[in-house]
Formats: sequence, structure tokens, C-alpha cells
Amino acid sequence: MLALNTTAFYQTKWLGEFHVEDTVQDLFYSPNGKMYCDFISQSGNDDLYWGERFSAIMQPLDDGGKMWFFLPDKGVPVKSLWSDQEVQQLVRAPWGWAKSKRMRVNLNRFIPKFDIQTDLDLKPIFQSLGLNLQSLGLDDLVRSQHNFPVKVSQAKHAARVMIDEKGCAAAVFTHIGMAASATMLPEELTELDFVLNRPFLFVLTRRDNMPLFVGIVRQPL
Repeated sequence: MLALNTTAFYQTKWLGEFHVEDTVQDLFYSPNGKMYCDFISQSGNDDLYWGERFSAIMQPLDDGGKMWFFLPDKGVPVKSLWSDQEVQQLVRAPWGWAKSKRMRVNLNRFIPKFDIQTDLDLKPIFQSLGLNLQSLGLDDLVRSQHNFPVKVSQAKHAARVMIDEKGCAAAVFTHIGMAASATMLPEELTELDFVLNRPFLFVLTRRDNMPLFVGIVRQPL
């Protein structure tokens, strides 16, 4: 009877591009076993952030946005960072982050190039949350003149995020159809390797710190 489709596409460069000659191949420890992949790398004076259960870096984007990378401490499930209050606080207001959990260091960043995709069936999620045509604001849009019930028959969501030396690209499509612990860093540390070689969380934000894409990389390829 009716289909609503929304799409978004976002593409921009890093504020400081990574050099291809600095890309190195190394091991990534995924839940499915060790795998070799390409790590883009960059060194420079930068901020390292940390919370009770993670360490993090921020990579600025050319349009004023940011891409955050959160590495959970050993033994902390990466999925638990989804709802971590400190993660949300840091992403939305990085300027207010406590100085005791932020340090300026000569940072050597190693970030795996990745291309990840997801495809979700939103209908069971809608049902578990009690969402229907009225709560979704669609009841006024869909008025059956034939005295038969109208309901959400299909809800699909797909997203894809890619990064390389130049920058990042992300796309999303939604269809609704009816029918080592960072807290233990020594104060005298001046140089640090930040290596994302195991599952991590990323958050891509606009210039106003509003999250656009959030995801977990369990294996880069």
C-alpha cells in the first residue's frame, strides 16, 4: 500500500591525510581468529583520552566533523561501549573532558582500513518497543478507505562505512513498508603507540558533535 524510503550519503577527507607509503600490514585479532590487514598510520603531537573502561583518539575531518575510535580495555566487551556514559559524554562534549583523563603525547596511530556493512530487520525491534503506525507518526499518512487494517509489514535498515588513507565514506538506507588499561598510563609517558588491532568502536560525528554513524569493527574486511 505504501513504502517510505530514506537514504543518506556522507563522504569527506581527513583533515590531515594519511600517506600511502606509511600504510603497514599487521595482525588484527578478530573473534574469528587472527588476520592480516592494512593499517593506515600517522605520528604527531595529539591528545589521548581514556575512561574507566577504554582509551580513545579522535581523527578530525575536513568538513569539521570528527571520527572517534574507542579501544576497550582488556577484558571489556566492545559491545558494552554502546551504552557507556563516558563514551557518550566524550563524543558530545570533548572540550569538557576531565584533564586527568586526557593527555598530550607524541601519538603513533595505527588504524585498520575497513569496509563494514550491516543489514538489520527493524520490525522485531519496533514490535519489542511497542512502536506502531500511530507512535511512528504514520497513522495520519495512511488512512485506509476500505475498512481493512494497515500496519507496518516490513522495516529494513542497511549501512556501510569505509575508511582509507584519504578519508571516510558512509551510507545508510532505511525502508519501512506497510503491507592494556589506559587508566594506568604513567604520567611521564611522552610517546605512545595506539594500535587498533582488536575489536573497537567508532563514532562519526558532524561538526556539532551529533553522531551520524556508530559501529563496531570486529574484523576490518
